Amino acid sequence: MDNITIDVYNKNAAEYANLDIDNVSLKAYRDFSSALPKNGLILDYGCGPGYFAKKFLADGFKVNAFDASEKMIEIASIETQVDWWVADFNHFMPPINMMEFGLTFHFYMLQKKISHH
Repeated sequence: MDNITIDVYNKNAAEYANLDIDNVSLKAYRDFSSALPKNGLILDYGCGPGYFAKKFLADGFKVNAFDASEKMIEIASIETQVDWWVADFNHFMPPINMMEFGLTFHFYMLQKKISHH
């Protein structure tokens, strides 16, 4: 992820953390979570302020989550039962083998594209 995108997320992390989740996002969450066994292991990548990671945790799942924004992880990490870390999509190393995750979850992320001419 580029530095401009990360800076935007870092500067607006608190505002993102206070937003309510929309019905489309909530439906996607329910559809995916209902397909997994309870106590399943989830990797939430691009987790932002941790809304879905915390929701998965509250519903009985074990959760690992990462985001490229340090501020987002700072806000999310108030919940200590999730294994949080800062990384982007190209340079992340989960604490366990990727094959152990029952679900890798990523709902959406906006990223600025820079074109070079």
